[in-house]
Amino acid sequence: MLEKITKVYANHGIPIKCDIYTASEPVPDAPVALFFHAGALTGWGRDCVPPWLVQTCYKQKWPLMSASYRLMPQTGTDGLAEDVTAAYKFAQNWDCSSSEKKRRVIVVGASAGFFLASFLGRTASPPPLALLSIAGINSFTHPFYASSTLVTPEPTPDADVAPAQDPSAAPVVGRSIPNGHDGAADFCVAALREDGSRDPDFCPPPAEPDTRSDEERRLWDARALLYRYLIHRNRWPGLTAALDGGREWTTWSAARRARWPPTVVFHGSADAAVPLEVSERLRDVMGAERVALFVAEGRDHLFERALFLEDEEPGMDAVRDAVAKLVEVVKAAEAAA
Repeated sequence: MLEKITKVYANHGIPIKCDIYTASEPVPDAPVALFFHAGALTGWGRDCVPPWLVQTCYKQKWPLMSASYRLMPQTGTDGLAEDVTAAYKFAQNWDCSSSEKKRRVIVVGASAGFFLASFLGRTASPPPLALLSIAGINSFTHPFYASSTLVTPEPTPDADVAPAQDPSAAPVVGRSIPNGHDGAADFCVAALREDGSRDPDFCPPPAEPDTRSDEERRLWDARALLYRYLIHRNRWPGLTAALDGGREWTTWSAARRARWPPTVVFHGSADAAVPLEVSERLRDVMGAERVALFVAEGRDHLFERALFLEDEEPGMDAVRDAVAKLVEVVKAAEAAA
């Protein structure tokens, strides 16, 4: 049976936790899938994990570790690097059968969470077994982030995002918003049968009441606006420069590019928040032999965030194809190790 375990994986001024979705009798030494949630590095939380991803990992007997991390802008790139590096080490050592042999890690990121996965793709030792991008931002060097792009109908007033940009505010990790994120934080382990398939008889529990104070509401409402606000202000390239490998890709030799972990990407062709061209650029730079891209025609950003593998919503064929490719890539990488 699938179970969910919560652990503190690091304490960097505040405890930073991860949720581990694993079989009650896990397979020793199986790869761990380390997931970084969406939310533009400024919001959402570790419980925003797609059901289809939990299903995939459970069926493959990969423990799935969904990690919190401290959020920008109060936490800068050094703090993000510290958190994700600690999460990677924690995943390597999770429930190992031998103290001498570490687990291999598959790193998964949704939207801006893949920016963190990309950082580990360049820096982690040993490198990830594979990367999976869910409509991910691999770099903020794309012109979309430096062209005063207006993603909202009207520019967002400074006052609307001021609570989220207070430099004196304490660091925070992501959290889900009650009844928020369009269902992205609603997954429950009881929704799956023992074989990992969706249980059609599962009834979601009643939504928890929103007990946030007015101040908390203002803060998290402001955080929800930051991504698009900072796009329009051309701020993302500067804010993320120290972690952004895209600034150096064009100077990499063929041998250096060959060390990029095998990567599987799926992306909606109608994604207005993260253009498909961002993923296409990664494929073009690293080569199609390193980066397999699957396109969900006509779908917008994170369309699959609350869907299961069995769902026949438009675009889910691309998700299933990407999953099949990831399984193939991981098996090949394990065999070559």
